[in-house]
Amino acid sequence: MLLKNDLFDGKDATRYRVLAIDTDSRRGWVIPLSGPHLWPVYREFGVLTGHADPRAIRKPLGSGVPDIAFHSETARARAREAYDAIQPLISHPQIFDANARGALVEERARETGKSKTTLYRYLRQYWRNGQTVLALIPGFDKIGRTVKGVTAGRGRSPKFGKYTTFQMSEVDVKNIEDAISKHYLDGEISTLAGAYLKMRTERYSYLDGNGESYLLPTGECPSIWQFRQIARTRFKLADVLRKKRGSKEFDREHGPHVGTALEECIGIGHIFEIDATIADVFLVAMEDRASIVGKPTLYLIYDRFSRLVVGFYVGLENASWTGAMLAILSIAADKRALCERYGVPYDPEEWPADGVFPEKFVGDRGEMASSQSYRLCDGMQSTVTNTQSLLPHRKGTVECGFRLFHASIAEVTPGYEPPINATRRRAQRYDKDATLTLDEFTSIVLKHIIAHNYKVMEGYRLQPQHILANTPAVPLELWNDDVRRRSGSLARYDYDFLHLQLMPRETAKVTQDGIKFKRLVYDCPEAHELGWYVSTGKRKKTFDIECSYDPRLADSIIVYNPNDRRQAFVCALASASRPFKGYSFAEVGYVFSLADVNSFEHMHASDQAKANLVKHILSISKPAIAERKAASKGKSRSGRRADTAIARAAELNLRHQNEVSMPILPESGSSNVIPMPPRAPGNSASVPIAPPEYAGQPADEAHAVEQSPADARPAPVTSNPLRDMLRRKAQEKLNGQTSE
Repeated sequence: MLLKNDLFDGKDATRYRVLAIDTDSRRGWVIPLSGPHLWPVYREFGVLTGHADPRAIRKPLGSGVPDIAFHSETARARAREAYDAIQPLISHPQIFDANARGALVEERARETGKSKTTLYRYLRQYWRNGQTVLALIPGFDKIGRTVKGVTAGRGRSPKFGKYTTFQMSEVDVKNIEDAISKHYLDGEISTLAGAYLKMRTERYSYLDGNGESYLLPTGECPSIWQFRQIARTRFKLADVLRKKRGSKEFDREHGPHVGTALEECIGIGHIFEIDATIADVFLVAMEDRASIVGKPTLYLIYDRFSRLVVGFYVGLENASWTGAMLAILSIAADKRALCERYGVPYDPEEWPADGVFPEKFVGDRGEMASSQSYRLCDGMQSTVTNTQSLLPHRKGTVECGFRLFHASIAEVTPGYEPPINATRRRAQRYDKDATLTLDEFTSIVLKHIIAHNYKVMEGYRLQPQHILANTPAVPLELWNDDVRRRSGSLARYDYDFLHLQLMPRETAKVTQDGIKFKRLVYDCPEAHELGWYVSTGKRKKTFDIECSYDPRLADSIIVYNPNDRRQAFVCALASASRPFKGYSFAEVGYVFSLADVNSFEHMHASDQAKANLVKHILSISKPAIAERKAASKGKSRSGRRADTAIARAAELNLRHQNEVSMPILPESGSSNVIPMPPRAPGNSASVPIAPPEYAGQPADEAHAVEQSPADARPAPVTSNPLRDMLRRKAQEKLNGQTSE
């Protein structure tokens, strides 16, 4: 069944709109929507539709179009003006009849002062678009350019007619899009002007007769304004920023930040955020305030739901698992002893989260991504989650906590350096104002934490139950209010248990010399009782054991009995490594690395000395081997060893006669006077010869030894019975061999 304003497709392949229906619903006035200058016609619906499928009937066009109020004020005014002009006409019962329509329109034209052509246009627009005021909304969006990708023929012409406006085609638009993608979106420093010049060089240039390239003149290629227009209309700003700055920077700086941090947080104790930063304060040494030790590392742990600070750590170590471990340990530390140590008044009401551990720790792929962080999962049944890199807003609570801390101490803390000072030209030397020690700065951090936990947080989105319970947006109040609902999900741990659980664990080696760990040697009485150091003699007995250690101090470690893991022993430095007492493991590693460097630097000299030794031995042994072969020619190996004892005694006697001499006694009364050597005849100075014990010394030192002319040379070898006997036996052997 057709109704007024319905659309239907006739059997003549023409689409019609129903304008009016007779009382019998079988006939009525319709207007075809295709073709120019078409007017209403009176037809029988059955003939037009041919009893078509009811699904071919379409709903009126105006049913899914927004109300006229959504259009601009100018468009609405134009629509109302047109409606007022034709309102008497559309309400006349004979307006659809072509014979009566002309007179009615002519009379209305005289009344309104508008032309008949304008009134006819209003009527056709009214009937074809749905017979509502909205149907008369002017098509401002269709004014102007009609062909996509072609430059519109409007706008200001070039001044003084310097060139003709270039009419772009789809090919030109494609060239511009390619140039933008290739030369503009490829990096942060590229510009549209640079991409435009590269496009002209590649696509809009020509070669002269000499083969040199020249750009086409202005007016024969797209202008820079046309280039910018395509970049502005064909490329989304989000896509441009993501390409030029990278996805991480876009998400951090330019992308939408909808939602809230509390969306995935159930309540207090569900998520703790932990992070570290370099504090913007220069510190001095405890023993000498004139010595600057630099800026400390600050760790903070926040409860995401209540914004309560539950843990912290301040130290001179770089951000590492050690600092994170100590910050987590501070959750269960003795708060009374902590406050007394740093001179801060203690109130147990200010520490409601003492010893409470969360269901999840959120870090930033730093120390919480360490291989040691799994201890939080095994020991405390907590989950460790790391956010994506370069996206600090994923843990915005602790990130904002650092900013709030620095803002609260900036004006009154000596040695504070604003972050912008690092990039300022001729920056101010704030390090000269360094005054506070590490303990004093830690006291400031502790007091700031207490003040923050009492702070009223502006902009915090309180939940309805908090508002109805008159709970203010204060971290302490939020924690105390929500702890009643979350008490069954929270867990508390002892400090000693946490300390042992969180300390890093590695493998040590038990040897006969002691327990070796990180190139240090440790010992404990229990190891002797268990016989760990006993060796079988055939092969050294070594095995690996697990140990826990504190990276801050190398004085002791904790080892676990491999046969009974419930037994743990504290091992101290053995005597071989006791010089490293008081060192950290990082310092121990540095010392050994220096030793390795020193050894490497002297390795070349050592190798050269070994090479010189081998060379010297060969220079002596080669001629000696030749002489030995000549002397023992015709002798067997056993024959050469037959008279070893006699030959050894003769060699020893000869050495004694050539090397041994009595010392020269000084004359009485002149023990401190060195006499001049006597002159030889003919006024030639006799040069004294140094005794064997001065052999190898410089000539001046050898001459300084007093020696008489008679002792200037070794005594000649005289006859010796033992030597004569050896010579005789050697001759007899030769004679016997000759006779044989």
